[in-house]
Amino acid sequence: MYHDVLEAIPTANAVCLYLILLKFADNKTRTAHPSRATLAKMMGYKSPQVADKAVEVLESLGLVTVFPRYRDEDGNVSRHRDERFRERTSNGYVSTTS
Repeated sequence: MYHDVLEAIPTANAVCLYLILLKFADNKTRTAHPSRATLAKMMGYKSPQVADKAVEVLESLGLVTVFPRYRDEDGNVSRHRDERFRERTSNGYVSTTS
C-alpha cells in the first residue's frame, strides 16, 4: 500500500514531508498540526518555504489536505475563524491515504 503511495510522490522533499506528517498524525483521525518551522527543521532545512512546496506537491496528488487553524486568548484552537478565534496558528494536515 505505502509502496504505491511513495512511488507516486515525485520529489525527495515531498516523500520526506509525507513521512514526517505520518509520524505526527493521530492514528484515528490521521490529523497532524506541526508548525511549518518544525516541518522544515525535520526535513533538514531552515526555510519553511521548502516545506510549503512539498505540501503543495502532496496536495496536488491528493495525499494531504491542509486546513487553517485559529487560536483564542486562552490557547484553545478551532478550524474556524471568528470573534473568539482570531489568531492564526499552525496549519492542520490530514493524510487522505489509509
